[in-house]
Amino acid sequence: MNELDPRTRKASMIDMEETGEPPLWSQFMELFRGRLRWINGLTLIGTLAFAVFTVVSAVYFFRAEGIREMIAWASGFGLGLISVTAGRIWIWIQVHRNTILREVKRLELQIARLSDELKKP
Repeated sequence: MNELDPRTRKASMIDMEETGEPPLWSQFMELFRGRLRWINGLTLIGTLAFAVFTVVSAVYFFRAEGIREMIAWASGFGLGLISVTAGRIWIWIQVHRNTILREVKRLELQIARLSDELKKP
């Protein structure tokens, strides 16, 4: 057991030096290369559309003269905020999913290297 721990640490250090974490922009662009690229694209477009709607609702809320108009624009503002928040959560969940998959692949590589080292006489 004592011999295995230094080997694992050594393999882990070599792997982390060779493959660092990609920049945030690269991680964001990975969203549009997988199986869910069309859903992620629609989510991004919808989030941007609802962000514009939220700003427009806020502007028209302050221009409204009647209570009924104010309530309508405030409701639109609330709907826009909820929609933008849901879109952002979806996108970040996908980014984290890709990060976890990358880490699992690194662990598989480390296990394969360690297995090869243990098979050598």
